Amino acid sequence: MTLRRLALLALPVALILGGCASPDEGAGDEGGGDVTEDALTQTYSNQTLLWEGNWDFLVRCDSYSRGQSAVMFTCDEHPSRSFVDEGAWVAAPRNVFGRSLCNKTARVCKGDTCIDAKIIERSVTSNKWEGSTAVLDALGVDAGFTSCTRTWGTATGVKITVNR
Repeated sequence: MTLRRLALLALPVALILGGCASPDEGAGDEGGGDVTEDALTQTYSNQTLLWEGNWDFLVRCDSYSRGQSAVMFTCDEHPSRSFVDEGAWVAAPRNVFGRSLCNKTARVCKGDTCIDAKIIERSVTSNKWEGSTAVLDALGVDAGFTSCTRTWGTATGVKITVNR
């Protein structure tokens, strides 16, 4: 095989491989954000964090919890009411979540303000994190609801570092 022919065959392979993305790339798609990682942590920068809810909201409005009359999370099907209402916990986006993240610690920061939160749930969104009232309060964001279709509480520009 000639060198020229070998080079022509190698070009499409290089283009195909160069276009491949790791599963974590795009974690911030449509919500902005970058992903960096090292041996011990994975960091999601410039993320959007939505309020997931408190006990009353989740039991009334969440399809998984409503039928049980109790809150159900992916990583803990029977959390206490005090944990749901007062604990620091987050839900990872669907494109990030894996069961190996269950109960790991996520350091959630907005500017210089940080809180450590337990990963307890898979978000209903593919590209946004969700957090408890305690997490949003710590970041200085008011959160709540008046009905299942009227909620508030969003933090933008959030950095989330997950310990592996």
